[in-house]
Amino acid sequence: MRASARLSTMKSPTELAATLARQWRDSSVREARLLDPREWPIRLPIGRPKPSVIRNDTSRVRQHLTHWRHVAVGHVEWEDVPYRAVAEPVALPLHWVLATPDEWARACGDPLVRQEQQRLQRLLSRVDGSLHSLLVRQVRLWRERPDGDVEQAARLALRLEPGMAAGQPLRSLSLCGIDSKFFERNRSLVQGMLDLRLEGQASALGLEAFLGALDEGDHWLLVAPLAPGLLPFAQIRLRARELRAKPLPAARICVVEN
Repeated sequence: MRASARLSTMKSPTELAATLARQWRDSSVREARLLDPREWPIRLPIGRPKPSVIRNDTSRVRQHLTHWRHVAVGHVEWEDVPYRAVAEPVALPLHWVLATPDEWARACGDPLVRQEQQRLQRLLSRVDGSLHSLLVRQVRLWRERPDGDVEQAARLALRLEPGMAAGQPLRSLSLCGIDSKFFERNRSLVQGMLDLRLEGQASALGLEAFLGALDEGDHWLLVAPLAPGLLPFAQIRLRARELRAKPLPAARICVVEN
């Protein structure tokens, strides 16, 4: 048992892969490694067996060496280490060296990490460098969105200026080829990009106020029950924001626009 406990100083490829995956999920580490070439290569210490392990648990040492010989990602640095218990120096893996973000992602052995790394590599090649830190740090903003929307949001964020909506609804802005529902689908992404570019002004004011757009929550809507007994009136006008806060007592709702 004592020898097994000491063997924990030797890290397996699986243990270091888990460490690499945790590092990927740390936004600060991810940003540093993906945006600063000076962070490369990564050299992860593997550790070495204690003399007592070499003497008393050679089968575990052989298993450890076998695991590292089968590592196919990056480069494993080996070194001959002398031990009193054996006649010849023992060739041991001492460092796992990864040269690129692609190798980092593959070494994690996590499909989600690999998918995120591949998407980030693609997005960073297509989006202005001033927005790279946001995409790298806040994966949740784009993970569920198609690449096209992310790229359009980036182009849009670089063109939007305070007050430019001039009292029109956000959906009426026709920039960078966006459709009328673009802000609805990608509001948090566009706002995050604007915040990065303009020091948080969009979040501080709210997107509509920042752009001088009409707040569509202030629109008046006409509500009329289509079956007896649903509502205690024939018609009523409500602001959109009030209607969102109070569900209507009906299984089906007919919406007539324009």
